[in-house]
Amino acid sequence: MSTRQSSRLKTKGKAPVKYEEDSDHDYDVTMDEPSSSNGTPQKAPNKRKRKAASPAVAGPSSLKREEGASTSATTLVGVKNEDERPAKRVRGKRGILQQLAEMPLELLFEIFGKLDPIDLLNLSRTTKALRSILMRRSSADIWREALTNIDDLPPCPPDLNEAQWANLLFGKNCYFCGRNTPAVNQTYAWQARVRGCFKCVLAEFSISQQHTLARSIFELIPSFTVRYGQGRRSDRGVHYHGATYHEFVETEKRLTNLEERKKWVDEQTLIKEELVKHAAECEKWLGKRQEARAEELEEMRSQRKLILRRKIEELGFSSTLVDLAFQNREFWAATCITSVLKKDITDRVWAGAEEQVKDVMQAFRLKHAREEHNHHLQKRIKVFQKAYDAFVETQQREVTVIPIADLFLVPEIKEFLLSEPIADPMDKESLDQLLENIPEYTEEWLKNSKQVLVDLMKTDAAALGLDPESVDESSLDLAIAVFKCTSCNISDYFVSASRALVHACATNDRYRYRRTEAYTDLDLRLFVTVTDKTPWNFEGSSFQFRGTTALKGVKLLQKLDMDPATTTAATMDELDPIFEKTNSTIVGRAMATWRGVMRDEHADPDSYVQCDEETTVAVREKFDESMRRDRTSSSWEKALWCAHCNEFKGRIQALRVHLNGKHQIVNPKAEDVWIHPDHPETRLTLEYYSGPGMTFAFVT
Repeated sequence: MSTRQSSRLKTKGKAPVKYEEDSDHDYDVTMDEPSSSNGTPQKAPNKRKRKAASPAVAGPSSLKREEGASTSATTLVGVKNEDERPAKRVRGKRGILQQLAEMPLELLFEIFGKLDPIDLLNLSRTTKALRSILMRRSSADIWREALTNIDDLPPCPPDLNEAQWANLLFGKNCYFCGRNTPAVNQTYAWQARVRGCFKCVLAEFSISQQHTLARSIFELIPSFTVRYGQGRRSDRGVHYHGATYHEFVETEKRLTNLEERKKWVDEQTLIKEELVKHAAECEKWLGKRQEARAEELEEMRSQRKLILRRKIEELGFSSTLVDLAFQNREFWAATCITSVLKKDITDRVWAGAEEQVKDVMQAFRLKHAREEHNHHLQKRIKVFQKAYDAFVETQQREVTVIPIADLFLVPEIKEFLLSEPIADPMDKESLDQLLENIPEYTEEWLKNSKQVLVDLMKTDAAALGLDPESVDESSLDLAIAVFKCTSCNISDYFVSASRALVHACATNDRYRYRRTEAYTDLDLRLFVTVTDKTPWNFEGSSFQFRGTTALKGVKLLQKLDMDPATTTAATMDELDPIFEKTNSTIVGRAMATWRGVMRDEHADPDSYVQCDEETTVAVREKFDESMRRDRTSSSWEKALWCAHCNEFKGRIQALRVHLNGKHQIVNPKAEDVWIHPDHPETRLTLEYYSGPGMTFAFVT
């Protein structure tokens, strides 16, 4: 049978490259395999041909195959006959590309010339017949014509044929590990004519500093640059091809003749200049191609967004809500939205994602409604907070006022703040009427709060010798009624019941970093966020009863022949006894007030003895002196208030200036200063002094 020839090829001029005889192997040169370090393609290893079964082994089954019967394996013991196996189902149509290879060559070449190079690459990898046609040297014009279909494509370098050049530009497999990677994740080393995974290319270009070659020769090695955004910071910079580096080292050692050495350097310089020039063209072309692809993808994404918008509006969602959803980052991060935008939104695609998108929009509608609700409620809370602060300023300082967060939990107040339509401003007259009821709300709050402290005290009442049933609100005034704040950082610190009701830690928002978990009531969560105040002793997390400290107080009172069940803290403050620690290991004498004895965690009250009257008077003077000195510290900054106006609270020095300038009081007295109930201990609990003359060193 005569060989098919293309009349079109006969009429074409000679190719610029001189080819040898047509060969299925010479032109291919393993276009799928990597090139060598100097750009020369590596030839693929010859594959062993599969041997046909010999007649002696084939036996009758081979005859059946020739006759068109189904093939069966030789029946062995324990092996099922292949004739009994079901036929393998094959998806698609088999052999459809075989008809393509049987078309006239001139028509086939005309079709191939209209394709892109990547299409030719894919066709050459489908069947042996198409590979035989596309990989022969006489098909070079097809590849050249296909390459002209790409705009602004750099010319094919002389060290590559057209198929290899197309594979370098449009292939997807790494030249080194063979992994299939997307084009956007590929790293190109144009000077070495290779591409692949960043990790593989970096391993091949392993030389970043030269140690043996002269700098002028070292710069002639093919290189690529790792820029910002690629790899690690330590990988940035210029990397040189490792194999070429070692080759240059050996060549330099071998060239001892200066003329030969100079000739070799000049040749490599020209080669490097051409490589750099061509690499720059390739980088420019690749950049334009990537920009065009990004614009194409963005345009495609925009079109899909328009379709998605129309589909969502058809589900019954308003255009305003869709606009807000499209402006929300969380909406585009939804799994169903990202998956829909990855492909054309056909009816079939939309049918599979419709319910999920509907659920996302429903959740967004609820979230948007909550955000609108919070926006208007926040405005109301700020107005309410301002009115609350103004009301507190009108009250006497000694009067306890319900905390603002607890006031929000009052049903009438909460209902008023959440009244619809919430977008409308609050009625000022109604707000003023509610504020007038704050004393009633405060009375109810004090009753409930004290009961909380009573319940804490009841847990240790039996250990203190008290009848749990007899512990009531009046028991909070006892000297042994001491509580621990779980937020204060002092381990031996305790507060009285009166101070616990106004203690700052009890209303500070300790859950500010996990409000979502702490406040299940969304409106309360917003109120706490705006005011930065939480309800008093929220969820019972602020106070604990100090049973150990109270037990020491019981022993101390019994030692003084006083009844712990009836002795109040006010009675002990009026007596103000002073005690000395008998077994102190510190040089000097250790003194303490009755609170100091209870506070001492390392000693039993039996180790303290009451001082005589002379020592008591002297120690009290030292206590008062220490107290005056301590009030100048920053810990008292919010505790000292002017008793004549509401304009000042601060340290004692500034308070003296205020009293002198505002009220013309030169020598302030105790009645000129109001001390907030939530103040540090007014008397130091432990005093140390030594030697005659009672020289003191004060330690808390």
